[in-house]
Amino acid sequence: MALALGGGLSATGCAQIWGLDKTTQAEAVDAPDAPGVCALPLQCANDGTEVCGQLFGVGTAQAAVALPTGVVCTGLTEGPCGLTLEMFTKTAFLAADPMAMPTPVTVDDCGRFKAKGLPADAQPDLVLRVSGTNMSPTATLILNRTAVPKPVRAPIVPNESSVAWSSAAGVPPGTTAAYLVQFPTNGTDRSGWNVQINSTVPMQQPAAPFAFYFAGDAPFATLMPTQTQTGPSGTAIAVPAAGPMAFTLGGVGANGTPICAGAADLLLVPTTLVFLDLTGC
Repeated sequence: MALALGGGLSATGCAQIWGLDKTTQAEAVDAPDAPGVCALPLQCANDGTEVCGQLFGVGTAQAAVALPTGVVCTGLTEGPCGLTLEMFTKTAFLAADPMAMPTPVTVDDCGRFKAKGLPADAQPDLVLRVSGTNMSPTATLILNRTAVPKPVRAPIVPNESSVAWSSAAGVPPGTTAAYLVQFPTNGTDRSGWNVQINSTVPMQQPAAPFAFYFAGDAPFATLMPTQTQTGPSGTAIAVPAAGPMAFTLGGVGANGTPICAGAADLLLVPTTLVFLDLTGC
């Protein structure tokens, strides 16, 4: 990673494979590269002991195999089957707690994932870490797990994308730590939002904190160094100032009004692109 900016089955068949007996999340998964058999989201308990979701590919990353069947990955290495998925509490992950024991996460050849047996404790926030060969490590924030409005969306980012972002931003390779953010619709598309770190809208580099925005309809597709707001995809990359101090990350519209409460108590994570999904705000 070289981004120097600082993470044919029926519904019954799927249920039998995954051992699903509790139904909550039923909204269609936003995964255009996972058609047909993959269109049905996994069902997941809403008591916080299970989390379900869908990987989505950035750039050339494959969120599903070429001919998906909806079966849990076993022995395959194509697309999502070549990735390692682990679930941590947010506190342990951001603090890089060496004693933290991750919960294993299963993934199928559609890129749908599920974590089971999560502790129903007082820590409602989780992080899904995704890693793999030729992939930039990512970590998706899952805030208030019992109130997740739909299956969690988690990006997979190939190294070539992070290299392209570095080149476009004019930033040399080095220590990697940044946040990927996607903002909600404004009624037409997701354009017109600005990143807000603590109470400040950061400018562009060279000095952190700074932010860059992506053009086009596809999330995190083309970084435009001269763009000062989100484009139609509503996506941005934010780099808070380095150091041990926690920060709040959110966004504001053109009139300066915050879109929702920002995610608080965040930290930079070395070598990791952390994804904050604000599309539900």
